[in-house]
Amino acid sequence: ELRKQRREAMRDHKKLEEMTDAEVQKAMETVLNSKQKELDLEKNYHAKYLTVLPVKKVAGLYRAEDKFKRILLQRLQEKKDQRGGHHMHDIDD
Repeated sequence: ELRKQRREAMRDHKKLEEMTDAEVQKAMETVLNSKQKELDLEKNYHAKYLTVLPVKKVAGLYRAEDKFKRILLQRLQEKKDQRGGHHMHDIDD
């Protein structure tokens, strides 16, 4: 939910060059606050995981999540390539 809100907040903004310094500052604060909330959630869940799992199992969980994300991103990229889609680095902001 936090990531969704962050994406929506950034989508609503004009191009950086068209924004005032105050608008840029507010947008940056919104993003940083959202990232902090996300980190706070991760720390909270980390502590909860450690109450029911040994630390090495928790570390294994994080590795598995990272591997899963990489596989999903790779598959999405392959589908884009098959459809002739643009690469993420080709998109200008």
